[in-house]
Amino acid sequence: MKSNAYHQAIHDALQGRSEQLRDIPATRLDWAGTGLFLQLFESTSGKNRARFIEAVGRIIEEHELPPAALAELIHLASSLDLAQVEPQVRKLQTEDYGSQQDVKRAIVNYLALRNFSAESKTPSLAAPRGANGAANRLKTRTRSARAHRKAARK
Repeated sequence: MKSNAYHQAIHDALQGRSEQLRDIPATRLDWAGTGLFLQLFESTSGKNRARFIEAVGRIIEEHELPPAALAELIHLASSLDLAQVEPQVRKLQTEDYGSQQDVKRAIVNYLALRNFSAESKTPSLAAPRGANGAANRLKTRTRSARAHRKAARK
């Protein structure tokens, strides 16, 4: 499928205009559209997956969907950890369209998860080790239970 075809399929899925969603009641389209989007995503791999993600980025950048549908798309991108659309999400954050409540929440969520993902990939510092390889520990004197009771009474 070409990028334009994915672009249209994503539009249709999130707005309930596809053949598969015709019989779904309007009140349930949010769930059905999300499911169809995920089916489209899961049916792709390799170059088709790249085209699909490119189409997602283009829709976010051009903000062609109504605010609620665009917010849902950003939430889906966040859930799928689509780092490739981060530049488009950051750009949208600076625009008036990105300040609408649903869209703004989705952007904040996406960027928070991206930051969390980036932080979890940085190496953490290990405890310092001694010459024998054992972790260095602070040496403290321990008090007996009797000494603790005496200190508590004072």
